[in-house]
Amino acid sequence: MVSNAANPKKRERPTVASASSDALIPIRLDLTFDNRRVQETLTWNLLETQITPLTFASILAADLSLPDSARDSIAETIKEQIEAYVPLRLPQKECRHVVRLDLRVGRIVIRDQFEWDLSSSENSPEAFAEALCADLGLNTEHVPHVAHAIREQLLELAEFQDKRQRCPVLHENDVIRIQGVEAWEPGVECLTVEEQERLERKERREARLMRRNRGKAEVYAFPKSRRRSISSRRR
Repeated sequence: MVSNAANPKKRERPTVASASSDALIPIRLDLTFDNRRVQETLTWNLLETQITPLTFASILAADLSLPDSARDSIAETIKEQIEAYVPLRLPQKECRHVVRLDLRVGRIVIRDQFEWDLSSSENSPEAFAEALCADLGLNTEHVPHVAHAIREQLLELAEFQDKRQRCPVLHENDVIRIQGVEAWEPGVECLTVEEQERLERKERREARLMRRNRGKAEVYAFPKSRRRSISSRRR
């Protein structure tokens, strides 16, 4: 799941330069300083030449009133994820991957699942996230969180490819059983304060497991009548 970071002071952070969709890397920060946990998700422009991880880390640390030691730890975490980045290789033929969203922004939980055509260079996580949030009546605050969640799953698939695993080819009669049509419909849930606290504890446990299991990806086929496919762009 993706959790929203603590609200920083209203101070403008540096804006990365415009870049092609494949140059954007999902970055996740989950660090603890002086018994204070800091969670942040962001998308880093691989082509950025003016803003460095250290510059961003300095501003983030100041925004959140973190100790001086936090700056270097944040910058190093960003650098490590940039260096480990593996670009997704677009297959020549249609290759559909099921993307599952289950993320939280504050007390709002967003759930959805859909097929993503890996062979289409026109697919944009940011454009899809904007359309999804508009459909669900969510404000623009949620758009980058949805796009980040999609990019994280595509990054996991790229790492899977890098281990020389071939993306399975899907055929129309390759069908598995699913739990009803509602599994393919987007949904939003507003948590109570108690539910939010319980979920945060669960997220901390799951985050540890996710770090151990990174790089695993699954591709499924579903009946056409019960699936939503993103072949070129969401309309």
